Amino acid sequence: MTQYFESGTTHRLNVEAFNPTAYSWKYRFDIILEGQVVGSIEREIDTGVTKLLSTDIVMPEVSEPTELTFQVHAYEISASPAYDLGIVASTSVIVQELPSGGAYNAEAYFDDVRLANYEFEAGTAHKITIKFTNPFDTPLEFYLVGQLGGMNLFSQIGFFTVGAGQTVTKEANFLTGETLGLVGPVPISLHCTTKGIPGEDFETGSVQIIASTAVQDGTIEVIPVQTSVAQGAPFEYDVKVTNTTSKAWSYPFKVYLEDKNGEVIGGVVTGISVGPYSTGVFEWATSMIKDWGVPPAGTATIKTVFLGRTETQGTFTITAATVPAAKVAYVSKTWFRIPEQNNTLMLRVNLKNNSGRTLTPWEFGNYLWSTHRAEGWVFESGLSPDGWDGDWPAGTTKPFLSEWWNMGFNPGVYDVILGLKTYEEGTWTLNGMSYPVSLGSYTVT
Repeated sequence: MTQYFESGTTHRLNVEAFNPTAYSWKYRFDIILEGQVVGSIEREIDTGVTKLLSTDIVMPEVSEPTELTFQVHAYEISASPAYDLGIVASTSVIVQELPSGGAYNAEAYFDDVRLANYEFEAGTAHKITIKFTNPFDTPLEFYLVGQLGGMNLFSQIGFFTVGAGQTVTKEANFLTGETLGLVGPVPISLHCTTKGIPGEDFETGSVQIIASTAVQDGTIEVIPVQTSVAQGAPFEYDVKVTNTTSKAWSYPFKVYLEDKNGEVIGGVVTGISVGPYSTGVFEWATSMIKDWGVPPAGTATIKTVFLGRTETQGTFTITAATVPAAKVAYVSKTWFRIPEQNNTLMLRVNLKNNSGRTLTPWEFGNYLWSTHRAEGWVFESGLSPDGWDGDWPAGTTKPFLSEWWNMGFNPGVYDVILGLKTYEEGTWTLNGMSYPVSLGSYTVT
């Protein structure tokens, strides 16, 4: 529907942002009108999470109805320079002069029942209903402002248009446990307005939050996207958690995969929030690698740890395959010490980007194993960019640095090997692995 605003008034623009990558990033969203930035939002967004963001926008003054288009320009700003994601959304509105009109005839109530007093258990789901009339002589864009104990009730609704003289009913669902960590009476504030036109306050019965008697319970199910997967390839699966109680809960869980020999390949340890009598879905992928090798071909098992219970969820087949080489290559190394830092031993490794395109920081991984030749124990470490950050252009060689150790390790000869990984663009899905890459030995005296 067409959105109508009054010139010179302020309105809230909602931006629904989803992070599709396997890593948490900080984003900036610039709101553009006729080439000028008129608003900006910066927010951290976790992997796989959708967030509803908002900012207030002032409508320009107009003498006649004017259509305006607002664009959302996104940047990933976790590192410098920012990564330009381009224009990701746009919306158009009509701005006009202030109309004339009468009364809203508004009313509001909870859970489809009009009561003088409401009692809600902490953490339980409820619904609020708002009903009002557009009393003006033109279609107008409205929005609802609602606070219950500091919780925003109407973020899921946003702007909506009501025709001249027409009546509209809006409903919103909410959980008392999302932000209310208290028991007792909570204040309510409800308002409907077009910003700049006198609005209407809604009245409901009083609300009392009472302690919940629900005990956490639920079920977990792992559903594979495929029944077989090649060695080195990603195995994708959905984790479905069902809340069987009347209260919202946060459910921690662990999914781990075992190869045919009962050895762990990998998995995920995380959690998910699920509303009353609802099901939440967590999507994940685990690459079929372990210890810088691949698991044996054969039948693998999916297991979960959930609410203290360890369960077998099913099986899948791992098929034999050749894992391609990592798309970065070892070039050279240098050992040196830093006298000013307790004579710390350092290793600088030069690596070349052979992928044919620019690699971002999350598309490359590495690990070092340094083994005492006589005693057999292994020292593990990693490499970090040495004196540079940001993207890694195709065909270039870059230095990486490892603080191998401070003083105190046993004298002797250490054999050092390097493992390299590259991932699909914008994901943690493995697309190449090289191991072992021998860096020779180093003798500690």
